[in-house]
Amino acid sequence: MRRWTLLLGVAPLIWAQGTAGYDFLRLRYTPLSAHFGDGWVGIAGSRFLQDLNPAFSGGQGLQASVVSHVSGIRGGSILWAGGGSYTLSAQFLHSGEIPKTDESGTELGTFSARFLALQGMRSVRQFGDLTLGVGGKLAFMGVDDHAAFAVAADLGFGWKKGLYNVGLVLRNIGWEVRPMGTDRFSLPMEFLAGASVSWREKFIGAAGVSWSPHAPLAFSAGFLFMPSPLFGLGMAFDTRRRGLVTGGGRDILAGLSAALSFRVRGIEVDYTYTPFGDLGDVHRVGISRGLAP
Repeated sequence: MRRWTLLLGVAPLIWAQGTAGYDFLRLRYTPLSAHFGDGWVGIAGSRFLQDLNPAFSGGQGLQASVVSHVSGIRGGSILWAGGGSYTLSAQFLHSGEIPKTDESGTELGTFSARFLALQGMRSVRQFGDLTLGVGGKLAFMGVDDHAAFAVAADLGFGWKKGLYNVGLVLRNIGWEVRPMGTDRFSLPMEFLAGASVSWREKFIGAAGVSWSPHAPLAFSAGFLFMPSPLFGLGMAFDTRRRGLVTGGGRDILAGLSAALSFRVRGIEVDYTYTPFGDLGDVHRVGISRGLAP
């Protein structure tokens, strides 16, 4: 029963009213995109593989990430940029076995939920310092023997000038093609705005905001400090996680996250730790390798 109770506690991260299970499209799967939050859409550079803003997609690299959520929820992603201006990725999430109960609390067995998104992004047009990008995705979800899928598009804008980057993204513009039942659900459309500043590849700071018809306005900010080309560390804050409190002793950590980054011989390992108060913790680990010689 504890897993079911914890899952209800973090349900706003996965299911939103009116969007059913498609709210998994709003989750962050790679360590640094989760760390920087909405500010991630305003980060560009050869060191970072962008998975949210199509305007900053491209580069060369391969990244695999795994996510361990509270309540036994597991997920991950694979991101590939083969050069040029496009990026391909896949994200997946699995709830594990969750007890089913009736109104009286009697257990009726278990069920599991599975989610998968296949995405492609490309920067398509440049107007001076401004870049336009578009993306498309297929989203699948299943609960036991029931399945549904939807299609969606993303529209991104990016501006780069010296040390400064600004990104704007309108995500998840789409519809459910095959519903799981008789009712169709809308997708969790959201608007993200982020800005970043970098200094000599030793420091990057970013801040951003997000708005969705199904969620309140949120703000996030964070930094990554790299005193050495081999090592980096950072801290961040996100108001979305501030509401995940239970009255326990660890609630003081709600909203915070910490990041570590290591680079050895072209391989980068990123790790983020997100405390969810007494509900538990979320760990993300990503391994990246550039494809350029």
